[in-house]
Amino acid sequence: MSKRYPNYRRVKTHRNYTVEETALLFGKHKNTVRAWLKDGLPTCDSERPILLLGSDLAAYLKALRTKNKRPCLPG
Repeated sequence: MSKRYPNYRRVKTHRNYTVEETALLFGKHKNTVRAWLKDGLPTCDSERPILLLGSDLAAYLKALRTKNKRPCLPG
């Protein structure tokens, strides 16, 4: 079973990834990566195969992980 939030440190920032390569990298299904695309993950262009920049993928996953974090109140 994979973790809820994938580790963004596994992404090589100077590499391009396809949807299938991204799914294999994190142990997720291809449709999960496609859902990330619909949710706002940027792509290189609108042509097929869909290519994802490593830096954009890492930034998206980092933002996804920190989106719901809130600091504790004092006391």
